[in-house]
Amino acid sequence: MKQKQSKLGTQTGSFMNWIMSSNSSIPEIGMGATELHWSDRTPWEVIDIANNGKKVTIRSMSHDALPNASEIGSGHQAWDIQPNPNGEVRILEWKWNAWRYQTSHHEVTEQWDKANDSNRSYMSQDDYWEWRCYTSDNKENFPELFKLKHQWNPMRILFGRAEYYYDWEF
Repeated sequence: MKQKQSKLGTQTGSFMNWIMSSNSSIPEIGMGATELHWSDRTPWEVIDIANNGKKVTIRSMSHDALPNASEIGSGHQAWDIQPNPNGEVRILEWKWNAWRYQTSHHEVTEQWDKANDSNRSYMSQDDYWEWRCYTSDNKENFPELFKLKHQWNPMRILFGRAEYYYDWEF
């Protein structure tokens, strides 16, 4: 599985992240992984892999400054990276030549616009805002007003190494 290399200057601002993005590393349970951002890097660990190898579960790792980091001075990159059993868990799937994770969000429907306009015209301002807050907080109970949309987001990731890097320039 060969990932597409990031585009320097548009997808990454870091020369190191650009070089690291052209990898074809294969994940293994227990190994570290590094998410490549614009110029930062975030550590993850692989906690599960599907039999076909195209679905990987990762968990974020903790990263704390080493005790001697203050001796190094500002701009240090001295980090203690440790597994975090309470870290964020993400499921990645190999799709369209990249590792991707799915997110979901609600979008309003045409019925929402009609109900919103109608309620605004005949409800008091307080009742209108109460209705609007209630429906927004309980979207799953109003499928005619909100539809659930799924989205696949690419994640540039290097398996085999858990690294944290903070770009102090931003």
